[in-house]
Amino acid sequence: MGYILGLDIGVASVGYAIIDENYNVLISGVRLFREGTAEENVARRGFRSIRRSMRRNRHRLDRLKELLSSALGVSGDQFYTNLYEIRVRGLSNKLSPDELIAAIIQLAKHRGIFYLSPEDLATEDGSNQSSADIIRTNENKLKDGIYPCHVQLEKLNTTGKVRGIENKFTHGSYRSELIKLLEVQSSFYPKLKGIMDEVLCIYDSKREYYEGPGSYKSPTPYGSYQLDESGNVIKINLIDKMRGTCTYFPDELRAPKWSYSACLFNLLNDLNNLTIQGVKITEVQKQELISEYVNKGKSVTIPAIAKVCSAKKEDIFGFRIDKSEKPIFTKFEGYNELLKIAKSVSEEDAIEGKKQLVDDISEILTKEKSIDVRERKLVDDLNLSTSLAKEIAKSGGFTTYHSLSFKAINLILDDLLKTSKNQMELFTEAGIKPYNHKFSQNYQLSANLSDWIVSPVVKRSINETIKVFNALRKYLKTQNGDDTEFSDVVVELAREKNSQEKKDLIKKIQKANEEKRYKIMELVKNRKLTSAEFERINLLLEQDFKCAYSLAPIELSDVFKAGLLEVDHIIPLSISLSDAQSNKVLVYQGENQAKGQRSPFQYFSSGKAKITFERFKEYVTKNLSFSNAKKRNLLYLGNPVEDMKGFIDRNLVDTRYASRETYNLLKSFFDYHNINTKVKVINGSATSYFRKKAYLSKNREETYAHHAQDAMIIAGFVNTKLMKFFSKIGAFSESLNNKDSIVEVDGNIINSETGEVLEQELFDKSENVSNYIQFLKCIESIEPLYSHKVDRKPNRALYDQQIKATRSFVEVNKEVTYIITKYSDIYNTGTGNSGSKLKKMILESPDKLLMYHHDYKTFEIFLKIVEQYVEESNPFAAYKEDHGPIRKYSKKGNGPIIESVKFREKQLGSHRVNTKQQGNNKSVFLKIKSLRTDIYQEGKNYLVLNVPYDMVQFINGKYLINQSQYYKAKKNQNISEDAKFVTSLYRGDFISYEYKGEVLSCIFKCMNSEKEHKVEISFIDRPTNKQVRLSIKTSIKNLTRYNIDVLGNKYKVTDEKLEFDVTI
Repeated sequence: MGYILGLDIGVASVGYAIIDENYNVLISGVRLFREGTAEENVARRGFRSIRRSMRRNRHRLDRLKELLSSALGVSGDQFYTNLYEIRVRGLSNKLSPDELIAAIIQLAKHRGIFYLSPEDLATEDGSNQSSADIIRTNENKLKDGIYPCHVQLEKLNTTGKVRGIENKFTHGSYRSELIKLLEVQSSFYPKLKGIMDEVLCIYDSKREYYEGPGSYKSPTPYGSYQLDESGNVIKINLIDKMRGTCTYFPDELRAPKWSYSACLFNLLNDLNNLTIQGVKITEVQKQELISEYVNKGKSVTIPAIAKVCSAKKEDIFGFRIDKSEKPIFTKFEGYNELLKIAKSVSEEDAIEGKKQLVDDISEILTKEKSIDVRERKLVDDLNLSTSLAKEIAKSGGFTTYHSLSFKAINLILDDLLKTSKNQMELFTEAGIKPYNHKFSQNYQLSANLSDWIVSPVVKRSINETIKVFNALRKYLKTQNGDDTEFSDVVVELAREKNSQEKKDLIKKIQKANEEKRYKIMELVKNRKLTSAEFERINLLLEQDFKCAYSLAPIELSDVFKAGLLEVDHIIPLSISLSDAQSNKVLVYQGENQAKGQRSPFQYFSSGKAKITFERFKEYVTKNLSFSNAKKRNLLYLGNPVEDMKGFIDRNLVDTRYASRETYNLLKSFFDYHNINTKVKVINGSATSYFRKKAYLSKNREETYAHHAQDAMIIAGFVNTKLMKFFSKIGAFSESLNNKDSIVEVDGNIINSETGEVLEQELFDKSENVSNYIQFLKCIESIEPLYSHKVDRKPNRALYDQQIKATRSFVEVNKEVTYIITKYSDIYNTGTGNSGSKLKKMILESPDKLLMYHHDYKTFEIFLKIVEQYVEESNPFAAYKEDHGPIRKYSKKGNGPIIESVKFREKQLGSHRVNTKQQGNNKSVFLKIKSLRTDIYQEGKNYLVLNVPYDMVQFINGKYLINQSQYYKAKKNQNISEDAKFVTSLYRGDFISYEYKGEVLSCIFKCMNSEKEHKVEISFIDRPTNKQVRLSIKTSIKNLTRYNIDVLGNKYKVTDEKLEFDVTI
């Protein structure tokens, strides 16, 4: 008995199902988890980097201050308002010890730019200059005896400020000033001479970008110093680690994406997928495209290919398309940039057509970020002229890597040029298989996804899929014996759209469909239409009320006449597997019968059509309603039978990178263990024809069950004779050229080995698909299992990163603290501008404004402006246009310009004080993140206790809840010593409870209100956009938590103990 595993992998779910050859479902279910996002990782990385930078800065300043204080005998804590004047004075006159320390500390805080990168050549926001331009201008001001402090002091005296994008100097310039300062002051303080080298050593200390965090004494997996499998400290090349290794040769590093070889590899693959009137591009033609277009810095386009091949543009097929359905070919962006630079310095011959040199330059530019280091290596290692190297070193864009190494690329590059085979065919012929995954002998699938070039969304999905896969193999063996294995594993992978992108796309499609429906209903005067009639009218509108093949007119009333019209698949369904609108036209029945199982071009070439192909071609080309995809199908000039595998690959096999990697992972696992399981990754649209035949519910996405149903759909599809036939002709098989048994005879597609006629009946024959259709009609009645991933990770963000200011006021003899925010850019006149909001606050609730309490005279200025410009939406913008910006009140009327206004937002609630900020008014963190919620029972009442992340400490390699803080919080929550601990709830936990005599189940999300003992919950089997709150104190009984395994099996938790060790 064969067992088929279907996996429907989404961005936040994995649907699964195991069926046997008789369409019996052994198990089906859904694993649900929170969607992974790149934004989360970027933000976390950014904040972590900032924390490290701040920590290193503090450490450097503390070391300097300690060293100087010891030598000069003062604390160095004195505060000065104009350090620029002190620094200038210190270059010629004696400073006090405190002044000297303050001057050196300021220089250590602002050490300038260490090296210029290509990004520094870009124009700064708010300026017409780049960082490089600003530095060059400032450096030109530094002549003998002039240092940054002189330029900065002059700017302070003339403009009143120094800070800004134009205050940029190199590290070398600041360092020269520091050396001069130390030399002058050492004549007054002799002890400085003995520590000068140490001061400069601390001042210069900087961790290079390629070293990463950590050190030999403090190894970390994110830095150069790491622990090996034996626990020994080793040093690695961090840049090479981040670069990743080759898909086919794991010991080889990936090639730069902009290298000539990588681009040529991609372009040849593009060209080898093309056909021109059914014929492939020759080696000579490819050579001409390379020499006359690529090497000359021109783009390879459809017109270029048509010119070289002496063909018409519309005769070219097989190219990739972008989102706008425009043809795309690989661009040699790196080579073109280098060639352009070479032309600018009259050294074009040094770069043009030099494949190896461009590869070597790309290697340096992609790996090195410092312009100086780049320039030196280009001259020393590649012998470029100084003038050329200087300009090339500034190049931006060389930032990413290809998925393959130079070794893999060069292995088949000549064959890509000399043959018409694509890379997958050539690698297969060479016996090279992707990824040598290291699997253990315990028959558990595992994978290191760090080398996969996919988003965090996909990585999280694949990780969860691995858990589900292992659990299902164990289940199958438990049910049917240890020797039982899957006969097939079939995977459908969701497009890499996040939840919001998917919602936006659905809205866009719904809007377009609504407009279409409105237009059609107007035509038929609101007559009730069947779905078939609606589709026919839609096609008729698109075709301008003409038969697509004869161009004879069709009346609207003809749609409702039985047997007169038919919807035809342009490329026969049995070949293309495409039931999409782009593969359908409305034609007279006689035309459809005459065309048969042929392409339109074959039909018109047969002499049986009523019009010529040229007239048909003109009609298609000029029709603006046809999509580019439909035009390609209508004007397809090849032989569909010969290109049958190509159609299957495009419409059945999912060939995206993530899908290929998933296929490679699963196939490598089964090959490693010598298990004869076939792996397929298919495009979900391939089954759409059958989903329609089964009349599956249109509201499937209202519950999570549709994920399990989709898994059953693809598993069942693999079980059909139809799918087994497709597998025979090349799709999914290792041999890519075994399609010779498929021939065309009198317009019919025939399997010469069996004599089977493969027409539309292929999809409808009872022995082929009727069992499958009947199976699909039953799947909605099968209740799947549900498993929600529980989030127990103890080291997440403590609270939102935004810090809020506060102010305290005395109200009714009681101090009340408010969160303070501000209306920024009060002169903006855009929609929802701050000025209009401020106007409303001044008129309706002026006591919320800080200036109302602390600067009433300035408030009166604002009030008069509102009264003067009361008709204006933004009175402050109108005032500025007439009189200039508003100024803070002063007797002379020259107070500071006001750009923003602060106000009291709301009373301060739950928060954490920012202890690093000094001053009378505390700043706070809001939205304290919760690790878990502990439930206690006192009598019949349930009480909640929030356990936030900042209650967790990392001690001796373990994450431990601070017991002192825990019991203090418990006391503050008025939970007595006698209260019984019930359970700890983490996000995703399955709970049941009794409410008004009914036992209900749900998924715990988070605590909603600790004060009111409310939690947030979600449904087990369906999503919701609404906030569902549950008050647990007095309204529920018998609260119980269940452990749920990956496959959704429930295990009741009893006698749970309070745990303070939350390490996972």
